[in-house]
Amino acid sequence: MKKFYWMAALALALTSIVACGGKSSSEQTADTTQVAEYNGHQYHFDIVSAPDDSLPRVKDRFGDPYLDNRITVSVVRDGGTPVRFSFTKADFTADGTRHQILGGIAFSSVDASGLHFGAQLNAPGDEEGGTAFKITLPLVGSGKPQIVQDTNQDTASDDVEE
Repeated sequence: MKKFYWMAALALALTSIVACGGKSSSEQTADTTQVAEYNGHQYHFDIVSAPDDSLPRVKDRFGDPYLDNRITVSVVRDGGTPVRFSFTKADFTADGTRHQILGGIAFSSVDASGLHFGAQLNAPGDEEGGTAFKITLPLVGSGKPQIVQDTNQDTASDDVEE
């Protein structure tokens, strides 16, 4: 029985390593679907992240090459035609991002100025830390995304309630 648990733990660990890195095939994807409502309209959005062979590789701290990610955000307003926005690391400019990959994009909020998302560039293999950005997508599907670096990340440990 102990051997079974050890084998199951090893399989889980190997699956986690393969899924995190982008070192392996470009068929690994992460997909998130959410719904937000604002001003009587319903916005469905789908965030799909996948390693992309066409993007420059980035080396991790051990010198191993990683595939960078392409993240596509599709927005549908009130059941209409999807509007797609595709992002790569090249869309985000900041000092110190040369050795980082586009780690992820997540929904934050919606208001009159648009749908707000957070994006993170981080070192390959790291899920935390890195350089944060704010993305605002237009509510009606026309227009370009606004991307600004988030220089005011509120991550101080003294703010955590115990």
